[in-house]
Amino acid sequence: MYDFFLEVSPSESLSLSVFYQEHEEDDWLNWIQENLLATYDMKQRVTVAGLNWFKGEKHELRVKAQMVAFTARNPMPFLADQFGNLNTSPKKIAVPPIKLSDLAFQIRYRYELMPLSYLYVVYTKGEG
Repeated sequence: MYDFFLEVSPSESLSLSVFYQEHEEDDWLNWIQENLLATYDMKQRVTVAGLNWFKGEKHELRVKAQMVAFTARNPMPFLADQFGNLNTSPKKIAVPPIKLSDLAFQIRYRYELMPLSYLYVVYTKGEG
């Protein structure tokens, strides 16, 4: 696994951040259906970028983007028996590889109307 995080604050009221993570795993086990499971060569990448801006005591703006890419290749099917043992299939079972990706974006603004009373405006685009 490899990850990286960087946060820069050019002023007290502004901060920018970037996070990246890459994870690879051989023989990643995934349940397909009923007693059919498969192992894969799995790779996942996650990137998150953010901005936080505070304007005085009453205003706060946050922007965040998140990207996820997931692949699982070279599937090897297994059948589970009644005791939970995984056995290679005697016949060739076609198991497709997995490929997923997602992008999410959010802008969030907060305004303090009075102490402990806030107005929030949020825009979100993406899955999840």
